[in-house]
Amino acid sequence: MIRIIQNRTLLRALRLAVGLLLMAEALRSQNWFMTAAAAVVIIMPLLNIGCCNHGGCGIQADKVTAKPQKETDYEEVI
Repeated sequence: MIRIIQNRTLLRALRLAVGLLLMAEALRSQNWFMTAAAAVVIIMPLLNIGCCNHGGCGIQADKVTAKPQKETDYEEVI
């Protein structure tokens, strides 16, 4: 319950509005596949979940390694 109430942002409200519009259109056109997709789009902002919720989109610091850069040699062309 706390997860639903906390961290309300403009982006969450926007995602919820898009989901509600999608659901209204799905019900109007009786497209049940789109209704299921709209339900997912509505649930995600309500529960504040997404694909990047648990660091799925971030780059882990231990996987990022700095490769040593080769030193470039230049020759003077006359």
